[in-house]
Amino acid sequence: MWASETEVVKPVVVQKELRELFNRSLLLETEDGKYRFQPLVQQYAQQQATDINDAHQKAIAYYNSNAQQQPWQTLEDVRAYLEIFYHYCQLEQYDQAFETIRICNEFLDLRGYNTILVEVYEQLVQEWKLNKDNQLKLSASLTSLGIAYNSLGQYQQAIEYLQQSLQIKQEIGARSGIADSLGNLGNAYNSLGQYQQAREYLQQSLQIQQEIGARSGIANALYNLGNAYNSLGQYQQAREYHQQSLQIFQEIGARSGIASCLNNLGSAYDSLGQYQQAREYYQQSLQIFQEIGARSGIATSLGNLGNAYNSLGKYQRAIEYYQQSLQIFQEIGARSGAGGSLCNLGNAYSSLGQYQRSIDYYQQALVILQKINHREFIANTLLGLGNIYNCLGQYQQAIEYYQQSLQIFQEIGDRSGIATSLGNLGNAYNCLGQYQQAIEYLQQLLQIFQEIGDRKGEANSLQTLAALYHKTGRVQQGFATSYQATQILQELELPLDVWLIPKWMKSIAKFAQRGKW
Repeated sequence: MWASETEVVKPVVVQKELRELFNRSLLLETEDGKYRFQPLVQQYAQQQATDINDAHQKAIAYYNSNAQQQPWQTLEDVRAYLEIFYHYCQLEQYDQAFETIRICNEFLDLRGYNTILVEVYEQLVQEWKLNKDNQLKLSASLTSLGIAYNSLGQYQQAIEYLQQSLQIKQEIGARSGIADSLGNLGNAYNSLGQYQQAREYLQQSLQIQQEIGARSGIANALYNLGNAYNSLGQYQQAREYHQQSLQIFQEIGARSGIASCLNNLGSAYDSLGQYQQAREYYQQSLQIFQEIGARSGIATSLGNLGNAYNSLGKYQRAIEYYQQSLQIFQEIGARSGAGGSLCNLGNAYSSLGQYQRSIDYYQQALVILQKINHREFIANTLLGLGNIYNCLGQYQQAIEYYQQSLQIFQEIGDRSGIATSLGNLGNAYNCLGQYQQAIEYLQQLLQIFQEIGDRKGEANSLQTLAALYHKTGRVQQGFATSYQATQILQELELPLDVWLIPKWMKSIAKFAQRGKW
């Protein structure tokens, strides 16, 4: 299953080839109808094989003597190790090949050289036959291959290899490895938008890590669970997991883990509308990723900074960050990251009113994201396209995109995405004058905001509902609903300019102040 199966060659074909070699006087035919090499030919073949093996050994010795020690900055700095790996594979010395690539595995991973990692580990898992002596190393190769495919956005392929790795670890009872594999599978399912399945794997991973007392493993499991809850729109719970994870990473001095936690804490605050705090976390994260040379992390932090500036209305600044992020993701072959960056650029240009340019970016994003079946990002891109057509006054087309995005978000259980789609559908029906349908969508939206604890979202939904109640003649219900919203905004201590007080409410307030209520 891990080594390639030998092709079955038909006997008639073999016989024909042997006869051809006999006719060329390269083989002798024995009395029992069998063939063997002419003595001189056999001697030559053996010498050739010896010469080739000797050449590979000399190449290994040469590259070993010239291999650059850490720290490394570029791919050329680890080129010697890649050459040594190749020559060991040619000699079928896969154990040594594995040990060689592990020397620079972390560097290649941090710098985002996922296509190279796929190439080397594919060779190992295809040619290295599983036996009792190499179980752990072959399992580690399958894990690295799965992680590389996940980074490239090829999630189904990642899951297949990670499942194989998990199976080996379960057979030999390697609990730490089992926990790691469960965590990696959880991440892959999270990337696919299958959040419930992701959470189950991650909870199992955390439980094992806690039982064996592996602090780094516990921190990773908490971090991954934070990501899963963030994807589900449960931001408070996500923040708690990331805070716990950050504390452990800081105690053990794991800089990459610290940077990742800071990044995701920023995302949690961003989702809660606390953009200034989010930006501070993103900046700290970016600085660490730059110091350790983690290109994927750098690209992610740049993209998140773009999101923060976009939320603050600084669209040109956001675009600059998105462009930098896109360039890195494209260079390292991270298709999901590139698709997300293109979608973000579409959002920013939409905010600037450059709708055709925005549509172009969204369409480019869809091409990539549909190829890798990244359902969450596909849904976000469809949302963006819906927003464009909504701005253009083409409400029916906008509704079609919103319905598609809502369906995907519901299928993957992304509550934040469901909320956004419902809100946009409510607004589109409001623009069409179909107020009752708008109210129904916004009531569903309000319920989700209340469940996930998004107080600002809850207040905005209440204000929008209040305006719709007024339009449909339910003035008293509108007043009560708007009062609820005002109470929440006061509790949040938000500035007055974010209070969406409708004109009819202001009129009522004026009458009240004049004593004409």
